Amino acid sequence: MTSETSANKTSTLVKSIAYLIVVAVSLFVALPIALWLLTRQLIAFHFGLFRFLGFAPLITGVVFAVWSTIYFPIHAKGTPAHSDPPKKLATTGLFHHTRNPMYLGATLTLIGQAILLESPTVLALAAAVWTFFQLLLVYFEEPTLKKRFGQTYTEYTQTVPRWLIKPRHKNTT
Repeated sequence: MTSETSANKTSTLVKSIAYLIVVAVSLFVALPIALWLLTRQLIAFHFGLFRFLGFAPLITGVVFAVWSTIYFPIHAKGTPAHSDPPKKLATTGLFHHTRNPMYLGATLTLIGQAILLESPTVLALAAAVWTFFQLLLVYFEEPTLKKRFGQTYTEYTQTVPRWLIKPRHKNTT
């Protein structure tokens, strides 16, 4: 590996992590907490100790988002940002089971926070974010990926679901 390639990979990884930090801190930490603080006296769920079950989607979501952020520069040669998209189609790792692990992770993070904070407002934010992601995928990202990667992307969409995790086993025969 040349030093130029190594420097480029490092630069892309730094950009990818910076993107995650800016987006995660503002949209998936500060905004939900602000909404919770503003509305907690008005409306809340009451789960008692069951609210701690919210850690499962929260931790899963954070792992998905961080994994995707690191995956893009190393394997897909780009960042999660639309301004510097991956140059290779991401199909391995979590992308082998769901086409959108980063968006799924963000949505799970918000759902986990809604449960932990017992906040219908944060749950509504999760629904709004998921709706935004769905529209972004259907009307922008998927057509762009189809144009960029052609039949390879079409075949990928036929075997890997947009949102749900689909267990896939290697054919051993």
